[in-house]
Amino acid sequence: MIAPRRGIRQVFRRRRGSSHRLDHAALRIRSEARAAAKREREELQRARAAAWAARRHELGLRVRGAALETRRRLRPVGRAFGPLGSLLRGWVGRIAPYFSRTLMLMVSLPAALIALLLKLAQAVLGWIRAWTVPIARATGRFLSIHVRPAGTVAFVAAAAGVALGVSQFFDYSGVEVSSSLYAGEVGTKAPVPLTDLRRAGDAHLWLLLPAALAALVLTFQTVRGRWRLGRLVGLLGLVGVLVSLAVDLPQGLDAGRAGVSFSDTRAQLIEGFWAQLSASLVLLFSGPLLGAYVRRASPVSRTGERSWSLARPFGRRSRRRARPVVAARGGARP
Repeated sequence: MIAPRRGIRQVFRRRRGSSHRLDHAALRIRSEARAAAKREREELQRARAAAWAARRHELGLRVRGAALETRRRLRPVGRAFGPLGSLLRGWVGRIAPYFSRTLMLMVSLPAALIALLLKLAQAVLGWIRAWTVPIARATGRFLSIHVRPAGTVAFVAAAAGVALGVSQFFDYSGVEVSSSLYAGEVGTKAPVPLTDLRRAGDAHLWLLLPAALAALVLTFQTVRGRWRLGRLVGLLGLVGVLVSLAVDLPQGLDAGRAGVSFSDTRAQLIEGFWAQLSASLVLLFSGPLLGAYVRRASPVSRTGERSWSLARPFGRRSRRRARPVVAARGGARP
């Protein structure tokens, strides 16, 4: 049993060795074939480069030969027309300056036009600068002399009062109908239709319209020196904020009858509400700030009291203090 097994093993070993040798030979043949193909490609490229170089050299020789042949053949013609050639050269020499000047003129005209435009632009900029710089300086001096923080705050407060009064005539709320149909790109092309529009003054019985007028009057009086009235301006702004948030906001977000009559509705606050709320907030902060600036800018007498012309005292306490002074002066007259 052992001998046959050894024979079988030897046979398998021989077969394996032969297969390895075959694989090695195949790899060597492939590598040799690749190297031969590479050499053939390199030789073909070199041959093409040499052929292209030969063609260029031949073409150069032909061009030079054609030039020499043309000169050789035209030489007798020039000799035959010698006087005419000299005359032609003289005539060309005479007209050449005019021709060159014409060409230079055609070239220099666009350049001159561009230079003219640049000079014109510089002149216009210089003229604008000569007018605007003094105006800007004068405006800066005027603003630095006449514009004060109190005046700026007073202007802002007055503008807020005017905006509060005007906002009462604008719509502050509306009901969107079929708002879900206008979602996406449709909403960017066409706005959602609004119905049941309501004006801001109707929501609170036009309460803020006299408040806006009172804010304007109190702002004017505060600028004149009665700085305590600035607090009343801020109080009117607080009233506007409370009315906007406590009265207009709930009513504006209520769809009402339109919500029952139409499907897919939603109440929406629009520009009137936001203008009213913004103006009220500006009055709330600008009124006390204006009073503080006016109080700080009012002149002070030697005794430390405010001047009567700019900050007139009011109230019972100030009147009581003023009576003894008047009595003393009246008693001193006799």
